[in-house]
Amino acid sequence: MWVRVAKLDDPLPAGVEVMLAGGAAATLPAPAAELAQRAHRIAGRARRAVGRLRKVLDESGATEADRRLLTELAEEATALAGLAQQGAMSSTRSSGMSARATDELMESVRRLRLRPFEEAVEALPRVVRDLASETGKQVDLRVIGGAVEADRSVLDGLREALLHLVRNAVDHGIETKEQRLRAGKPANGTVTVGASLQGQRLRVVVRDDGSGLDLAAAAEAARRHGRQVPDDQQALVRLLFESGVSTRESTTEISGRGVGLDIVRTATQRLRGTVQVDSRPGEGTAFIIETPLTLATQRALLVEVSGQILAVPTSGIDELRLFDAAALREVEGRTLLSLPSGSVPVASMASVLGPPLVAPEADGRLATVIVSYESRRLALTVDRLLEETELVVRPIDNAGGAASPAIAGAALLPTGRIALVLSAFGLLERASGVEDRIRVRATKHAPARRVLVVDDSITTRTLEQSVLQAAGFEVLTAVDGQSAWEMLQQHGADLVLSDVEMPRMDGYELCEAIRASARFASTPVVLVTSLESPEQRQRGLEAGADAYVVKSSFDQDDLLDTVRQLLGRGASA
Repeated sequence: MWVRVAKLDDPLPAGVEVMLAGGAAATLPAPAAELAQRAHRIAGRARRAVGRLRKVLDESGATEADRRLLTELAEEATALAGLAQQGAMSSTRSSGMSARATDELMESVRRLRLRPFEEAVEALPRVVRDLASETGKQVDLRVIGGAVEADRSVLDGLREALLHLVRNAVDHGIETKEQRLRAGKPANGTVTVGASLQGQRLRVVVRDDGSGLDLAAAAEAARRHGRQVPDDQQALVRLLFESGVSTRESTTEISGRGVGLDIVRTATQRLRGTVQVDSRPGEGTAFIIETPLTLATQRALLVEVSGQILAVPTSGIDELRLFDAAALREVEGRTLLSLPSGSVPVASMASVLGPPLVAPEADGRLATVIVSYESRRLALTVDRLLEETELVVRPIDNAGGAASPAIAGAALLPTGRIALVLSAFGLLERASGVEDRIRVRATKHAPARRVLVVDDSITTRTLEQSVLQAAGFEVLTAVDGQSAWEMLQQHGADLVLSDVEMPRMDGYELCEAIRASARFASTPVVLVTSLESPEQRQRGLEAGADAYVVKSSFDQDDLLDTVRQLLGRGASA
């Protein structure tokens, strides 16, 4: 049975709507559970009040009707508490069912749209044969990973870029038979196009065993176009991706065509991917393209800047950092952040994106998202780090002159708010023209209380660490319960913030070990988990947890309030 290609797009909008509805449903169990807990507390108070007031009513000569009314009020409160508990349990079940159904639907849509990589390169063998004949060269084409699958829209977006790279490899890279033999190479040159999966990303490599990039010609091309020739080799290679820059002085019908490699960069950016070059003189050149497997959804970190919610794709994030003035230095008018991996330029997200966003004066500690594209890195300061989530990204149509290369699209959050989805490449491009000095107001901090954060997810662990450090706490981290227990005995902590589901020793077992210890029995323990059922919450409380935070309703202000309350009003950082 044949299905028209356009029909494959039909289930996508419905899947997107279901995903948004599922995200909204995932936020319901937490407030429902909170409502049930409050209702039970009110019912308990009502019963105690009735017990105390009966004696007063008897002494005051109240009628039987008055006493019955008081009893009925207590019974109503108890009944409401029961209904609230049923509602909380029903909400948890419905949320779980919705999440499973959403996952199954989106997975079905994703599988439906998957196509083998070989479809994106089906035209290349003939292209190589024709170009080899026209240039008098002997060239073999190898395709590796033809069975690797990716979303149809991703493969369609790669076709022209791959065609251009292969044409360039034959025309610019591969030498003639005579040149190759003089260099001690086989008479036949080889162009290899390979695809592989790197987690949830597609990696495509176009490699030739030719002469490598002519960097001298690249420098001359930069001069011809009025560009400053950079000293750094990687920066010089990046110039070849600029529009109109080509190592050929004249265009040909085969490749170059006066557009250089900007076609490749444009296609890659459209796919929210990256392209890198590895060239070795006399040995050949490799172009490495990495893109998401699908464009329908995207994993992103939500941040807040000037009250606006922004989404930074996790594929473009190197790390999250919190720093103070001691880590900053001024070099030739630029603000740099010193990291173990080297110095990184710093700018505020507000200044890079421009009005109406405004960068507030810092109070000594700054939360940053370090983004990267190819070999470039940039530390962007934000007001708050919120959460990592899966987003359905939609293009922003008809933006006209207001369009910014730093904004890749928009996403509707389960709360109903709109988040602008950013591009790491666009942020780096805009930041290069922004004069932005980070001004930090020095402050004196009281001795920090120590919090031990335990989670096997590096994203969750780093996010919680950043939130707590921004509030002035000293933070230790551990990857599982066993490591946390060993670290606690060695360094101690004023509070433990732990995930539940972890290898070796889970959060419940860690909590029980702390409560059984004479040294740490009184140490507050907060469990942070995706397990939202009342049974799981009760299991945590039985293990000795002081508080139970659900990840789906994670809010950094609530977390900090919980930590400060458990440490005592006078013990806040």
